[in-house]
Amino acid sequence: MNDEAKLFVIPACTWAAKPVSVEPEIQLARWAVYEIPGQGRFLSGYNVGGHHGRASTAITAWDGTTRTGITSSGRRYRLVGEPGFDGDAKYVWRVFSRGDAYVEVTEKYLLEPTQDE
Repeated sequence: MNDEAKLFVIPACTWAAKPVSVEPEIQLARWAVYEIPGQGRFLSGYNVGGHHGRASTAITAWDGTTRTGITSSGRRYRLVGEPGFDGDAKYVWRVFSRGDAYVEVTEKYLLEPTQDE
């Protein structure tokens, strides 16, 4: 990398989520569902309103008809569009999962109408 290119490198970072009382619902685009064995299933995607990648706490309830998940924090995540890849979301997911082994289980959520975790 030349010196000019180095000037435009922005260090990656993450930050704490706003309280559920301030941000009770989030819309995720280009989303995926991951499972960390023994810890639960989680949503990750592009936060449409916040314009950044996002990872949720563990899913506690799922409505496949509306594609809405409620997580252990009490936040509601509404999935918009089809699942997909988002670089910001993938980065946040890797930081959030702290190197724990995980499996993508998105297809299971597309097929199941409702479930409680």
